[in-house]
Amino acid sequence: MSDATNAGDSPFALRTVLTIILIGACAIAGAAFLALYGDTFSEPLTVQPSSYSRSVIGHKALVETLRRLGIPVLASRFESASKAGDGGLLVVAEPDDASSNTTLLAKLATLPHALLILPKRQAIPAGRKPTWAEGTSLVSAEHVTTVFAAALG
Repeated sequence: MSDATNAGDSPFALRTVLTIILIGACAIAGAAFLALYGDTFSEPLTVQPSSYSRSVIGHKALVETLRRLGIPVLASRFESASKAGDGGLLVVAEPDDASSNTTLLAKLATLPHALLILPKRQAIPAGRKPTWAEGTSLVSAEHVTTVFAAALG
């Protein structure tokens, strides 16, 4: 008679144990990666003027300053007018004339509290550090006029 509980017998096959160890190692590596770099994925990385940009023409410093002063700030890329509501101030900082902004710009005149900051500069991303501005240039007067005309309706 053979004994079913030999020292070499295991409730799992070697392949199953190795798979479980590999999945666990990947999960730990993923958790460590997100702990170190996870905040960089929560907002867009850009050098262009926006409330997310830390570049020389970005508005991230203004947003952070207002938050540290205790002023509630919500940075938004989508459905910003509805998120601001009736009591909030909607700041549209240097929008481009993309079709996605046309609806928002046309809606500005109907909002109770809105501030439009017209575009002034555009940045050239640095080659190795795409969140740094290698240089800036003025936007064309046509571009500024187009954005302003869209806001006037």
